[in-house]
Amino acid sequence: MDDYLALVSHDVFRYGGGLNRSGAEVYWSLRQEEMTASELIERTGIGKSTIFRVLNRMSFILDSRTGEIISMAQSRKGVWFAHHDVDLNHI
Repeated sequence: MDDYLALVSHDVFRYGGGLNRSGAEVYWSLRQEEMTASELIERTGIGKSTIFRVLNRMSFILDSRTGEIISMAQSRKGVWFAHHDVDLNHI
């Protein structure tokens, strides 16, 4: 999903139950390039605590049906990257 508007309007990023708008901004940014949390804060203008909350949520999503852990983003030595093969409809 390389279309910004399609991504941010997806149900997984809706307010009140999803990853919210902040999650959409972070996920979109990570799909463009790998970044540290500090770079995400600078790039998106989102506060530090929100960035870390979103990253933690995106890195550990539990599928309630199967118990499988779904990871939209992951950190390697402090550098975060998005998993491009995630099915947002599944989440």
